Amino acid sequence: MEAQLYKQGDVIQHTPGSALSAGQIIQVDSDRIGVCDNAIAASALGNVRVKGVFKIEAAAVVGNVGDVIGWDEDGSSVLGTASAGAATTSLVDADFMLGSLVEALAAADGYAYVAINEFVQDRPAWPNRVHELKADNYTVDVQDSGKVLHIATDAKTFTLPDCTTCPGLDVIFQNDAADAGIALNISPAVGDKIMGPDVAGTDNKDQINTKLTAVRGDWMHLRSEGVAGWWIIESRGTWAEEAG
Repeated sequence: MEAQLYKQGDVIQHTPGSALSAGQIIQVDSDRIGVCDNAIAASALGNVRVKGVFKIEAAAVVGNVGDVIGWDEDGSSVLGTASAGAATTSLVDADFMLGSLVEALAAADGYAYVAINEFVQDRPAWPNRVHELKADNYTVDVQDSGKVLHIATDAKTFTLPDCTTCPGLDVIFQNDAADAGIALNISPAVGDKIMGPDVAGTDNKDQINTKLTAVRGDWMHLRSEGVAGWWIIESRGTWAEEAG
C-alpha cells in the first residue's frame, strides 16, 4: 500500500479510467493529488482524499519539516518494492508534487508524513518549472530560463551569462544539501551586478548561500534586467555578497 491515512482530511468523488487500489496515490487534476479511500473499479465513482496527513512510503532521502516532497513513479522505497514508487524530496526525480513534510525525514525512515496538497510559503514546489540537478560548476544559458537548478555538491558555482545577451532570463537556484552542508555560489559576469533589497549590487560579485547557515531548500530567484545585471525577485535563507 503506497499510502495509509494518518489524519482525516477532505474527500472528493472521482471516476478513474482504470482500477485503483486502496491507498493508491493519483493525480486528480493538474493542481492536486489524491489518495484512494478504498479500491475503485474502472469507470466507477469512488472517494479520494485530497487533504490530510498521510504516511507514505519514502525513498532513502532526507527532509526538514515543511520541505516539499513529491512522488517518483518508479522510485524505490526503503521498505517497499524496488521501482514501485516512492515519496522523494529530490524534486528532480518527482513526477508530481505530494505536499509538504510535517515531520523531519531521515534516509533510513522508510515513511514520510505528508500534508498532501499543502505547501509552506517560503518553500514553493514550482510545479510548472523544469527541475534539474547539477553536480559540478555550471554556466547558465538561455535554455535554462524557467528552470529550477538544484545543487547538493559543495564548493561549486553557477555562472550567469552577460545580462545584455539574455534580458528577461528567469531562473531559480536551490540548495538541496543537508543543513550546513554546502555553500551555493551564484556568479555574475564581470560587468554585471546582482541587485535586490539590502544588497549593495557590485559588479562581478557573487551571491553566496553561506555554508555555515545554509538550510536545506534555501533558494534564490533571479531575472536578468538586460542592462546592469540581475534582479533578486525572491529568496530564502542567508545570502551574502562576495567580499573584496
